[in-house]
Amino acid sequence: MRNARVQTLDITGAYRSQYALKIPQLGGGRALNDRGALAAATGGLDSALVVVVRGADAERILLGEPVAPPATFFDFGSIRERILRGEIPEEYRNDVLPVWGEDESVFVAFYTEPEIRRYDLGGDLLWARKLDDPVLASTREAFVRKNRENKNPSRLFALRYFLDGQVVDGDLWMLLNSEDEEDGVVLVLDGGTGSLKRRIVLSGLSSVGQFAIDPSRRRMYVTVPDEAMVVAFSLE
Repeated sequence: MRNARVQTLDITGAYRSQYALKIPQLGGGRALNDRGALAAATGGLDSALVVVVRGADAERILLGEPVAPPATFFDFGSIRERILRGEIPEEYRNDVLPVWGEDESVFVAFYTEPEIRRYDLGGDLLWARKLDDPVLASTREAFVRKNRENKNPSRLFALRYFLDGQVVDGDLWMLLNSEDEEDGVVLVLDGGTGSLKRRIVLSGLSSVGQFAIDPSRRRMYVTVPDEAMVVAFSLE
């Protein structure tokens, strides 16, 4: 992150190669595919939501126009006031989580909007979908409440609807932020259309981090950062 560099290691951990990224700023979301291409969020500072880089000398691919003016300065006092009024500050609206599709398309999930888009590597928007789930409403309410209760003027709690995503057999699996709920939730969307196919409840597991799926064993593995633990769920 600090020096915007990608390193390649082989399966034994031995160093293979590296390249530097020509990206003004890396945002919070980034994803490497199995061919070594990187999709990185930029916070809108590169005239795009996501920049795709295949190597040091490869041409950058820009995906999605910023939905708000890119933030170059953060006034915490002003941001806090807008949050307490129930607004989503523009400084956060370009923050996204990119997820690679199996055909090298890229799914873009907005952290501060319950929206997911799919782009091809030509930059064309294939579909966009707004999600509606009780957990999403709870997440937004918790975002406002935590900032209202916070007494530290130099600290802000961020809004993040999505924690992690993965494509399995063409479908997009998205792990929702359910920290104020009793159970975790994963939404499964049809990769081709964006329609909701399945809602999976992770009973008794609210404080989750990331997940991985083993299709051959029909299992989902979910991290629980607060407990330094990984939990396996059957997908049967």
